[in-house]
Amino acid sequence: TPELWRAPLPGEPGGPEQLTHTWGRVFDYSVAPDGSRIVYSQINDQTGIDLWLMDSAGADQQLFVLCGRDRCTGSDWSPDGDRVAYSREEVGAGANPRPGPPRVWTMAVGSGQTAPLFQDSQILGHSPSWSPDGRRLAAFDGNAGGIRVLDIETGEQQVLNSQLGQVGEWSPDGQRMLFTAMRLVGEGAFTEVLLADFTTRGLDPVIGPEAGYVDAGVPAWSPAGDWIVLGVRRGADSSARELWLMRPDASEAVAIASDPGFTYGGYSWDPAGSAVAFQRFPLATPDAHPDVLIWVMDQQSVEVIAQDAWLARWLP
Repeated sequence: TPELWRAPLPGEPGGPEQLTHTWGRVFDYSVAPDGSRIVYSQINDQTGIDLWLMDSAGADQQLFVLCGRDRCTGSDWSPDGDRVAYSREEVGAGANPRPGPPRVWTMAVGSGQTAPLFQDSQILGHSPSWSPDGRRLAAFDGNAGGIRVLDIETGEQQVLNSQLGQVGEWSPDGQRMLFTAMRLVGEGAFTEVLLADFTTRGLDPVIGPEAGYVDAGVPAWSPAGDWIVLGVRRGADSSARELWLMRPDASEAVAIASDPGFTYGGYSWDPAGSAVAFQRFPLATPDAHPDVLIWVMDQQSVEVIAQDAWLARWLP
């Protein structure tokens, strides 16, 4: 029965606090850039998913976007906090209606007006992500076979080819993106990390199978842009992803979580760039549940802050 909670950082007083009481209907959520508000997706009585809004203490909960039988998920705030982008799967008419393919919609927080991002219904998209400067909006478009990046100012679009269904990670200045794609080497398939530069239109490999990784996740870029954290799998016979810290060019790489009994993911930097929140999942334990942990850079320490929890986000 998933609900939203907030927990103090290591060394801070207090304990976890429950923010929502939906009888387990929370699907996902996103935090406003200033940390004051949270948008969360909640399953409704029509088996659709609505968007709800509350403050970061769980107060003033209100319906944000009424979606009916449609599924509205994957919300992301614009950097100025004025708009929210989300993925909407519209349900058609008929005896056995099913959700259609996802498309990106946006919501004006002040006016409450919501509409599709693109007029062309053939442009799909899920997991929308605003660039930190607010100039671009990216989403994964299954029709296009990659990450569609829209320049809000000019209307120009670019598609980064990828088969993995994930949007990449923006650089702190919003001019570049690290993303993953599948690469065939001989008879094997490997995940590589690429860097797209939207100013020069350049595309460069960053991490490939030559680094000894079989599989790599989308990196998380530190706020200063000097480090990245990503999950990697180093053996074809292993299902465990380790968590590694390295420079954006893959130099100075070091593992920060590598217990073979766990796989790691769901990682994100705090706004100061001094700590990383992530989750771990035990591989050999029946009926296992994930935990949320925090790694502190200057102390090189790891501490569990929540058990049976996942999808951690920072409250600035």
